[in-house]
Amino acid sequence: MKNILIIIVLSTLFFFIGWYSKFIDFYADVHYENTSSTQLSQFIAVSNVQITDENFACSNEEERNVGKLFAKMVGDSMSHTATTLSAGCINGTCSISYNYCKPWDMECGERILVYKIDQGGAIQTDSFTCLDLP
Repeated sequence: MKNILIIIVLSTLFFFIGWYSKFIDFYADVHYENTSSTQLSQFIAVSNVQITDENFACSNEEERNVGKLFAKMVGDSMSHTATTLSAGCINGTCSISYNYCKPWDMECGERILVYKIDQGGAIQTDSFTCLDLP
């Protein structure tokens, strides 16, 4: 009986050590880009910009303030478990998107806040666009 208990304890210990080493090995190779945090810090600096009527296609929103829209996207993302918030830039066009899905729905919706940056990386304040996609 004593030998079986020793075997079980040692097997559990080796299993845990193997799992932990794979866990550490995986996360040691993950490299996070600083692009998103730089983008968001620049974005916050221009959060008081109003989106023009022709660039605003977000439904159920009275506020056209960039900062308030962004805060609502972040708040909604934090309060719902089946949503994602992402940000990124490609060729001078940046976007912050909020994907809202309910597990029981067949379709998902997405709100996208799009803007452009110049060659130096500064945000062009007149380029903000808000879109809702079904």
